[in-house]
Amino acid sequence: MKSGYLIVAMAASVVIASCSSEGDRILRSASDCIMAAPDSALTILENADKDILRSSRQKAEYALLYAMALDANYGYVNVAGEDDLSSAVAYFDRRGPEDKKMMAWYHLGLIQEKNGDNNKATVSFTRAERSARKVGDASSLGDILMALSRTYTAAGAVSSAARKQYEAYQTFESVPDRRRSLSALLDYALSFEAMDRYDDADAVYRNVLFSAHEAADTLTEVRCLRAYASMVIEKKDQDPALAVNMLSRVSEDLRSPLGSMDMGVLAYSYALLGNRAEAKAALAKSSDLAETVAEKARFSFREYQVESLSGNTAAALRALEKVVSATDARSSGNSALSSQIDYLSEREEIDAERTRSSKMRLWALILLLSAITATVLWFLKARKIQTDKIISEEKAETEKYMTIAEEMESRVNNMQSRLKEPGKLAENYAVLERLCEQYYVYEGTDNLQPKILKEVKSVIETLRGDTAGLEDMLNRRYDGIMKKFREQFQGLKEDDMRLFCFMAAGFSSTTISTLMEHDKQYIYNRIYRLKGRIASSSAADRDLFLEFIGK
Repeated sequence: MKSGYLIVAMAASVVIASCSSEGDRILRSASDCIMAAPDSALTILENADKDILRSSRQKAEYALLYAMALDANYGYVNVAGEDDLSSAVAYFDRRGPEDKKMMAWYHLGLIQEKNGDNNKATVSFTRAERSARKVGDASSLGDILMALSRTYTAAGAVSSAARKQYEAYQTFESVPDRRRSLSALLDYALSFEAMDRYDDADAVYRNVLFSAHEAADTLTEVRCLRAYASMVIEKKDQDPALAVNMLSRVSEDLRSPLGSMDMGVLAYSYALLGNRAEAKAALAKSSDLAETVAEKARFSFREYQVESLSGNTAAALRALEKVVSATDARSSGNSALSSQIDYLSEREEIDAERTRSSKMRLWALILLLSAITATVLWFLKARKIQTDKIISEEKAETEKYMTIAEEMESRVNNMQSRLKEPGKLAENYAVLERLCEQYYVYEGTDNLQPKILKEVKSVIETLRGDTAGLEDMLNRRYDGIMKKFREQFQGLKEDDMRLFCFMAAGFSSTTISTLMEHDKQYIYNRIYRLKGRIASSSAADRDLFLEFIGK
């Protein structure tokens, strides 16, 4: 029994999976040709069995594709399909993707606009606009902006409509789509006219008319001539003859039939020209062709204008009552929509301000983080420089001590080799060497023990004040070396005599620098000049002297 249930369940799963797969195949086929061949997409969708569309996604995609196919083929929206498309909007609003969300909101707005619910249509078009900007679909954005301008115009928000129309014109130009950009520009001129900016409207009409004629865009040229003809009899400097000529071109040259509003323009133009018979005939045709509420209201207005010019006051007043009644009904119907447009405009400004504020906060945070990072890096770099400096100084100090130690060892060995009797004298002067080295390195610091510093100063000051004892020792040890030097170089300064004495005793440059109270560079220069003086002389013991001070 259980196995039987399992088989039934598996069979049902297979059927559901196959239906789902078939539904996806149909939707994919329609989607692939919706842009290039919308008629084929419509055929696929109308021939499809809706029962195989099981999931919410499939139903949402079918409703969207069907609305797009009807719009692409006939410019028609299925007002009966509002509920299905509303469900599709709810699905794509939750799940995405953004492009399908955009198209679902746009086509839902078209249905609502067709049903006369401009309030809801404005909301839907606004949502579609946001998605279009996120997607970056310029062509769709242009269509959505034009749809918004229609609902704004219906609400009497003409300036807002004009902004949307001009933005749509710029958007279509960027695609580029010349036909739709001219259409948007023509609606822009109509908004100028509605705001009584006739000079601006005239300039735009002329631009559109020239461009449409150059591009052989007959539909746009016809629309422009009709609108232009209506404007030239409404502005202050009326030109009814031009209006008649423009509408004659529409009907005769461009072979386009005149509608109720066009015949109303002709009726008023003929009345201005004083041709009452033609005016009456055109007014009668306008009445016959009037079908929509807007066309009937416009006919009543033209009837009022013609009867006023004819002097028929009673008929003019009756027509005027009809105009006022239609205007009041339209105004009351648009009050809620105007409020909605104001609300959406405020929301748009608030969102824009929030975006700007978010960007400013982000930049402030970035600058703060940059400043903190720069400060930390500067601190680390400064610490590294300081550490490197300390290490470099310690290294230099170490090298200095090593150099001093090596020089001391060399001088001591040299002294011991010269002395005939190494022992007490050599040992004493070795001690003196070490003390002088320490005195040179640490003089002026607190690092030496006071007792050592005192002893060093005592020895050094003795040698600084009088070298006679040292010279006597050298004379005794080295066969009167200092006596010979003074006799053979009587022209030398006393400092040079002392310098030779210290060098003959085997003192290092550091020790000599300390005893003579000059820096090493000065001592080096004096030694170099002294050696040169001895080498260039004709002294009898020249070579001996050079040997004592080191060649």
